[in-house]
Amino acid sequence: GCGPPDLLLSAKFWSPAWKSVLGRQGAGLVAINAIGAEEGPLLALAAAALAHARALNEEAALGEGEGPMAAGVLEPCGAADRGTWTGFVPRPSVLVLGP
Repeated sequence: GCGPPDLLLSAKFWSPAWKSVLGRQGAGLVAINAIGAEEGPLLALAAAALAHARALNEEAALGEGEGPMAAGVLEPCGAADRGTWTGFVPRPSVLVLGP
């Protein structure tokens, strides 16, 4: 597989995205469709997104309570797992990022 596009790893994408999501209240989340994504590129995307959020908070002091940022991937539980995922039926997952 391939990783995310360069734009999705850049400050050009994440600075306005985090500004619109976090704003003054700091309560928004970002959800990214990660269907069929491999672990390595998904971890790189999460790390880049969180690094841009930290840099933006340091630069602009967004939000009242600048708590820690986190990322997680939501996927089917073991009981719902098909056992076999293919290019036609990829494993469903969503990357969620936020405070």
